[in-house]
Amino acid sequence: MGAKVNWIEFQSGPSYFEAIASNRLDLGRVGDLPVISGQAADVPFKEIAAASFGSKSNAILVRKDSPLKTIQDLKGKKIAVAKASSGQTVMYKALEKAGLKPSDVQIISLQPDEAQPAFETGSVDAWAIWEPFMSTQKVINGARVLVDGEPLNLKSAGFQIVRTKFAEEHPDLVVRYLKVEEKTQQWQKQHLEEAIDVYAQLKKVDREIIRQVIANTEPTNMPISDEIIKIQQETADSVLEQGAIKKKIDTSKVVDNQYIQKALEQYKAENP
Repeated sequence: MGAKVNWIEFQSGPSYFEAIASNRLDLGRVGDLPVISGQAADVPFKEIAAASFGSKSNAILVRKDSPLKTIQDLKGKKIAVAKASSGQTVMYKALEKAGLKPSDVQIISLQPDEAQPAFETGSVDAWAIWEPFMSTQKVINGARVLVDGEPLNLKSAGFQIVRTKFAEEHPDLVVRYLKVEEKTQQWQKQHLEEAIDVYAQLKKVDREIIRQVIANTEPTNMPISDEIIKIQQETADSVLEQGAIKKKIDTSKVVDNQYIQKALEQYKAENP
């Protein structure tokens, strides 16, 4: 289609929305809490597809020799987490389940590249983090999952997002982007071992890390359902209560399923 693509990597979700707000990013994939923070900050974007949906892609990690065994053991401890990230969602939910308030722990706001050495050296006691950092720590350093979303009954979604003006100006490109995503995911399902090899070589990491990441964050490429919107609304209301966002939002207002619906219709027509 004559479109030149620049691939940009971000450490965590909030950076996506700074880039969208300054017209430096058009499309991306991001977790649940960043889109809530982006919407609360009036960043002009739309959620155009559910890119993942499950319970195991975020967790609170402790080192393999840590004495911490339960969520309650976190009281008074230092937890590293990136502000307004999906890691923050699992941390808040875990504390709530344990009957703890955020003020009962020491929350240390660190991006993943800052949190990793702090966690490995013991400067923090735990790390609320997402994939692939989670599986990297488990495979390389034997880190333990203190809790993930499963026992918390916490399902979180990842989203494909688009800058609103880009979508208005280039709707066909947005549809094509999601069609390529569908093609890629179908290939990955049918050629999992080959996909693991490709990603391991591309990222220069252990194949087992890739295998665990895929198992914990099985990708989807589907319209954003009423169930996902409801869960997002509950999360938004919860973080408003905790003061993480400053105003009440309606999470359905940033959902736009027209592009994924067209993409899937076209893909199925081309691949009967």
